[in-house]
Amino acid sequence: VEGRGFQPEAYTGLGLLYKGRAESSDPDSDEQAANYAEATKNLRVALKQLGTAPDAPIIYQLLGLNLEKQKKYAEAIAIYQEFLRRFPDTPEAESVESFIVQLRKQMKGEQ
Repeated sequence: VEGRGFQPEAYTGLGLLYKGRAESSDPDSDEQAANYAEATKNLRVALKQLGTAPDAPIIYQLLGLNLEKQKKYAEAIAIYQEFLRRFPDTPEAESVESFIVQLRKQMKGEQ
């Protein structure tokens, strides 16, 4: 069946659901970590399926933020850099560039 498994909206919805659960969990708990991990997994699938579709820039930002919450700063930077490669002329590009700068500062501070 053509399109089988291609459901970026469903994966985005699941990503947002688990992100919401993580944010309402006890900070630094196993439950929070598991929910962020599940959100990340679903957002990655949505992003892979969307490619350069109009909704993709939002998913890149959600995924980057989700990775930041997990303190996976290098992965977040990689996602933001991919966003800038694919969507250099979007209104959000300047903000995404500043996210990268802030994350690099944060990574240096934690060394």
